[in-house]
Parts: sequence; structure tokens; C-alpha cells
Amino acid sequence: GVLYVGIPPFRCSFSLPKVLPIFHKEFPQVQFRIVEAPSAVLDQKLLNGEIDLAFYMSFERITGLSYQVMHSDKMYAILSKGHPLEAKAAQIGEFSRTQRQGQYILQELEKRHIQPAEILESSNIRAAAALAANGYGVGFLSGELLEHLELNIPFGAYPLQNCTLHIESVAAWRTGDYLPRYAQAFIKLMEQV
Repeated sequence: GVLYVGIPPFRCSFSLPKVLPIFHKEFPQVQFRIVEAPSAVLDQKLLNGEIDLAFYMSFERITGLSYQVMHSDKMYAILSKGHPLEAKAAQIGEFSRTQRQGQYILQELEKRHIQPAEILESSNIRAAAALAANGYGVGFLSGELLEHLELNIPFGAYPLQNCTLHIESVAAWRTGDYLPRYAQAFIKLMEQV
């Protein structure tokens, strides 16, 4: 068989190098195809039957898709060392719309009645985090992605408190589609990463 997997580029960079060699050893007869795209694009590709599985962050459910939650996560504010909000964030622990995390943050800001003077969106997670770490605003990143960030710039990361939306790392597939044993095994491997 052939397994078509969709995954955002940053998640791909830290998960596939660990998972794919193990998967290939266990299922050498299965051909693997990767589609790197933002979460919203992956939702459409799943619904259209272009990919079998997708792995990404989610805080909402799309009709027609089934989900397996791999783990719950928290969102963090990334601040440069010495940022004016750093002392307050440390004290109370808080502080691209095609990117699921960007959608999440915009909704949380709206619910808190916070209107940023300027919003800079980037699909490059490392670049956005580095900008925040260098003092260009505040960045936001989930704990899972923060764990794999590997920036050489000192910064502070503070969990957002009292979030109204729950963010989760999920495996998604089209509802009603049969998941062969090798697809189920791939989900388990991704869950371990």
C-alpha cells in the first residue's frame, strides 16, 4: 500500500526523522508520501481524499473528519529577555491565520478584548519565535513545538492562563475511511514522538 500523510513543515522537521525509519523497518512494503502544508490546507486535503492521515494542532473539530487526540497542550507567550511584559508574565504566568496556532491566538485575544496594534503573521515558526526572542513583539507557540524550537537566543516562555479553547495534538482522517494496520501503527509512532 501507499500511505499519504499530511503534516505542517515544522512538525515534520522534528517528528518524521524519528518516526519514518522505525515505520519503514516495520512496514518495508508500504510506500510513504508526505504532503507538507498548514493545518487548514490539510483539512481540505483529507476531506477531498488526497491524503490518508494528517498530524497537527487542533482546537476545533471539522465535520467529516475523525480525530485521535495524541496529547493536550498549552499555548505559551514568547518574550525577549528584558521585555516590558516579562516581569508581569513571570509573576502571574500569562500574558498566520492559515496556521492553526495563529487562529487559536486570534480567538483567545478577541475573547480577552485585546487588540494588538500590529499583527505580523509568518508560517515559519522558528522565524516568528526568533523575532519575538529578539524583542520584535510577542510570539505564541504551543508547548510541543516550543520543546523542539532550538533557538540560540535567550527568551522567556510563559503559559497562557485561563484559556477558553483547548488545544490538542491530533491525528486526523476522513470519517468512514478504513485505516489499515500500517496507518494505525504510524499514528502510534507519531504519538510516541
